[in-house]
This record gives sequence, structure tokens and C-alpha cells, in this order.
Amino acid sequence: MKKILLLIPIFLLAVNSFAQYGMHADNWPIVEEGVTMSPDTTIFNGGATSAKITSIKKKAAFRSGRFDVTAGAAFNFSIDVLDNTNDAKLRLYFYFRDECGNDIWSKSVYSSDSADWKTITINDTVPVGAVAADVKFKVYDNDAIPLYIDNATYTENGGANQFANSGFENWADLTSPSINCDQQVASDKNGSYIVASTNAATGKIYLVKEEVAAATQAGLEAAVTAGNGQSADITAANTDIEVLTTGLGLGRYFCYAADGDGNISEKSRNCIEITFAYDFLPQFWPIYEKGVTMSREKVIVKERTTSLKVETSKYKAAFRSGSFNVTPGEEYTFSIDVMDTTSDSKLRCYLYFRDNCGNDIEGSSQYSTTSTDWESIVFNDTVPEGAVTADVKFKVYDKKGNALFVDNASYIEGTGENVFPNPYFEFWGDIYTPWIRYDNELTVTNGPDVSVQYSTNASTGNVYIVPDTLAGYTAASLEALAAALKANKAPINTSLEQLEVATLQLTPGLYKLIIVDGYGSISDEFVSCLEIIEFDNTPPVVQAAAQNATVSSGQFVIAQSNETGWVYIIMSGEPATRSTELDAAVLANKGAKAVVGAAGTDVQILTENLIAGTYYAYAVDQQYNISVKGENEITITYAVGVKLLDELGMKVYPNPVTNTLNISQAQHIKRYEVINIIGRKVESAVNQNPLLQINTSGYAEGIYLLQIYLNDGTYAKIKFIKQ
Repeated sequence: MKKILLLIPIFLLAVNSFAQYGMHADNWPIVEEGVTMSPDTTIFNGGATSAKITSIKKKAAFRSGRFDVTAGAAFNFSIDVLDNTNDAKLRLYFYFRDECGNDIWSKSVYSSDSADWKTITINDTVPVGAVAADVKFKVYDNDAIPLYIDNATYTENGGANQFANSGFENWADLTSPSINCDQQVASDKNGSYIVASTNAATGKIYLVKEEVAAATQAGLEAAVTAGNGQSADITAANTDIEVLTTGLGLGRYFCYAADGDGNISEKSRNCIEITFAYDFLPQFWPIYEKGVTMSREKVIVKERTTSLKVETSKYKAAFRSGSFNVTPGEEYTFSIDVMDTTSDSKLRCYLYFRDNCGNDIEGSSQYSTTSTDWESIVFNDTVPEGAVTADVKFKVYDKKGNALFVDNASYIEGTGENVFPNPYFEFWGDIYTPWIRYDNELTVTNGPDVSVQYSTNASTGNVYIVPDTLAGYTAASLEALAAALKANKAPINTSLEQLEVATLQLTPGLYKLIIVDGYGSISDEFVSCLEIIEFDNTPPVVQAAAQNATVSSGQFVIAQSNETGWVYIIMSGEPATRSTELDAAVLANKGAKAVVGAAGTDVQILTENLIAGTYYAYAVDQQYNISVKGENEITITYAVGVKLLDELGMKVYPNPVTNTLNISQAQHIKRYEVINIIGRKVESAVNQNPLLQINTSGYAEGIYLLQIYLNDGTYAKIKFIKQ
């Protein structure tokens, strides 16, 4: 008797284990929650059994398994349905699929109300690219009204029936979970994910490479450990589960489910493509600078379930929203919530109103407030005349990797509703297309050595300058335009700071720039009016007498040009054959420039901040023709005089220094140099802060000279020790 009592619970446990996913007809493995499929031996249309279908959830579905098909074959599919009530309905879907499970041809038919069995028939030609087919029924009922199906048949070219268990004679308890993972595309970028679901209540969902042999859960775990897959815990049956794709290699993947008992599902019907993307970003925030990382935050939120977490490794790096339409003359309020919990970092929010060329016609900015709680940044005023769009930019003042958070964006005009897209940062996705930006309101010529500078997140591919009237472009059509000399192109190089495309020989008119990256993805257009005008290759003439000046504030030299445009002074030895080279020298404090408003008039070129040395004058006209170098030397020196720091109330501390050397009252300082004991310059920079901080953590131990150049043209020196 004891043996019998012991066997009963063992038997019941076995039944529960093997019957936990219900009884299904063989070859019909997927039944959604709410649908019941059971054998019926009293109502059938052939053999001895049919499938009885009831549902307590409207539009719940069940599916057949897949069977092989032959592209180009004439096919016939039929199935008998008994639908003897107008209160319920079955909808049949017949799908042809490619090798990755994509639906490439489908047709659907509703059942007919009748007291008799009715046959649903679909026939045509198997489409090119199809390798498999399957059948889905959707149940339009939630009152458990019974409907019946029987006699499924699929033939090609009049051959034998290829549909397994066509008469629904064979039934079994399912001991393995199901997996539902629709065809999806994702990337390997941080935060990207796919969504899958299963009828198992506990366990894991796995995403593994196509070639992984996944017969056991141990095999699936091994694939994850080897970097060939990812997994996520199942939180509830028939619930969408996010499986991260971060770090996975590019290629094809499939999903599996493993329940709490270690039972493994079949491979998912659809494959997942992991492809190249630029990043995983919140929708409507497409542009970010190098060094900025944006990620989903689900714990620290102001509204709903998600906020934007921002980190950066580059001081003053920025990110931008897309543009939204505005109405001139309307009163507006823009607000966004920021959490900035540390004084070591800061966000600066800019709101720009732009015209139809993308020019900034009015802008406002505010800094975030350090707080342990969410704080609102608010702008309100009247939309300026001429504005057609607005956008938002954040600049991140941090280089230590501190996290800041943004949520709850709102733009309202008058008493209207919030029109800011994705205001709660709920919607994220992979960015598969490159972006491009270039200067607003550009006017350039179609002459030699003239180019348009731009920036992009693409590192390979081509940039095209094409007529503004072009639409519906493809990579092939852009190539054709370039071949016909109606557009110009240039390869994207690895120096992302100096990208440019020539304008030579293009027909005068309006143009735009488009990127086609190395993956064949095409950028969106950046709205900015770019006009190309006819080139006149007559160079301007520059005049500048031999002159002396210092780098002191208010000091200048005088030059003239016979054309409107610009005059420059450029340090001897610097490249000076193109206007872009002249501007590069100005940025490096080895040149200065001034606008020529009227030809033949004296123009003052300020020498403030220049590096001491010998300079020569150049002129550049409106068409970017460059004059020959001016004949006379222009000498720039430092003002005579060495001052003591104490005279200015400045302090240098700590000395000796370990990591950071501080200089107080640094508003007097224009630039500084650090020179080591053998006279080699270690660091040189222009100062913009009242408290100057020099990072010495990378310096070797020893004695250094700090040489400081002041606003009045004098300078000061002090030695310090790095320990």
C-alpha cells in the first residue's frame, strides 16, 4: 500500500510536467493564450477526428508548423471549416516565407457561416524566394463558441499532399515551451534589443547565432558565454521580453525558450538580423558629438518609465534634437526636466528658432541646476518672425563620466498641446542612416580649390553635392549624376574634423549634400541653403605696409584689398594656398582676419592672442580667390615687461603639485605655456576661465617653467615642481 501511495504523486508530477503546455494537434505547435485546441471524435469531415477550436480572447491565433515549398510550382492549399454560427468566425492566413522567415507572399480568407462543412481554397504559383509556407488561424470570438477544422491539404503541380497530420488524427501533450520572435533587425550597439515571448512562466529566452547547435540549455548557455548569444530572464508567460543585442557580432540569429525545468523550445520561426548601426538612440535625437553616450534609464525617471541618461568623455560635447514646426508670433513655452546631482558637471540647454534655410535667427540658453531632485529648465516668449522650425541642443560640461538625466520635454504654443516628439524618451531605436551637417546660408563658387566643409558620423563612403531639386535619390542615381558631371562626390576620409567636397564645374544654383556610407545607407537631408555661383578666377590684390604690433589687447595692423571679402595676416611658413588653410591658421592663433566691407579702404586686423613671429598679408574675395602673399613683413611681438604674479593678486598652487595646478585671478591671462627643464614645450593653450586649472597628472616628475602671457602684452614666469 505504501508503494501505491508513493507512486501516485510521482505519476501526478509526471503528468503535470509533460502536460503543462496543453494538448495540441501534431504539426500545430503554437497556440496563443485564450485559444483551446482539442480533438473531437463526434464532429469531423474525414477520418475519425477533427480539431475543435474555442477562444475566450478575441483575435487570439494558432499556427501550423512550416513545410518546404518549391519556388515557381503551381500550388493548391485547402482546408475544411465548420462555422455554424454568425457569432464566431475564423480567418485563415496562408504565408510563403524566405529563408529568414520573412513573409514574402500572403493571403487571408474568412470562414463562411453554414450548418455544413465548407472548404477554403487558395491556389496560385509559389513566389520566387520562397522556401517554406505555414498557416495561421485567427479566432474572432471570445465566448468559447466551438468551430472545427479538418482535412488540410497542400500540393504542388498536382502531386501528393505535403501537409503533415492533415486529418488532425494525431495529438500529443506538448512538453516544450513555444517561442514567438517576429522578424526583427537590431544592432550590436549599447542598449539595442529584440523582443520575444513564450508560454513558459519561468526560465530564459535566448538569442543565439544561426550556426549554434542548441539541443540543450547548457548549449545555449555556452553560446552566450562564447559571445555568440544573449539571454534574458522570463518574467511572465506570454509577455514581451527584451533581449539585449549589445556586443553581438553582425549576422543572423534565432530565438529559443528554456523553461524552469530546462525544456527547450524549437528554434524561432523567424530569424533576427544583427546589422551595423551608428547607435541606439532616443527617437527624435539623431545627432551627437564624439564622446557623448546616451542610454535608456528605467530607475531614475521623472515621467512614465524611461528617461535619457547622458555621459561624456569629452568636455563640451553636445547632442541635438530633431526640428519641429513653429508658428511666428505665437506665445510659446518650452520646458525640460534635468537631474544634475554633482557640481562637477553641468548641462547647458539651447533652444534655437530657425528660418527655412536652417539659420539660427534667435536662440536662448540656460544651465542646469545642481540638485538631488529633478529641476526644470523653462523658456517662454514669442516665436520670432521668420521662424519656421525650432530645435534643442544640450552641451555637456563634464569630462569625468558623471551621469546626468533628461526627461519630460514640452513645447506648447498658446493654449495648445505639447508638440515635442518623444517627450518622455520612451521610444528608442537603432540609427541605421548617417547624418550630415554643414554651414548655414552658404554661398560658394564653382571654381577650383573651392569646397564645402561638413560633418558626419559616417567614417566610410562618399559625400555628394547634388541639385536641390533632386528627390527620391538612391546610391545608383547619385553615382549617375556624378558621372554625368551634374553632381560632385568625394570619399569620406578618416579625419572627421576636415571633411569637404569640391564645387568645381557645377552649374550655378541651389544644392544640398548627401552621404552614402560604406554600408550603402543614405543620409537624411540637412536643411541648409547652399548656393553655388559662377566662378571669377581673378585674384584680389592685397596691400599692407611693413608694420610692428604686439599681442596686446587693442593692438592691430592695417591692410587693404581691391575686392570685398576678407584680409588676413598669416604667420610665415604656414600653408596659405586655400581659404580653409588661412582659417585653420587663425584657429591656431597663427593668423588673424577682418572683413573688407568696401574695396580699397583701410581695414584693421586685431593682433590680440597671436603667437609672436613674422606675418604676411593676404586677401580673399567673395569667391574665395586668394591673393599672392603681401610683399612686406609684419612683425608681431610680446609687449616689453615682465610682471610678478603678486602684482596681479594671482596665486599658483599647490607647489609642489601632484595632479592639478591652480592659478587664481586668471582673467588676466590670455595664454600659457609649460616648459620642461630641458626647454621643451610640454603644453600650450589659450585661457578662457577665471580659475585656470592645468592637469599635470601625465607629467613626468621634475621642475617645470610656467610662462603666462597677459592681456596687456606682458608676461610672467614661475617655476613649479611636479611630484
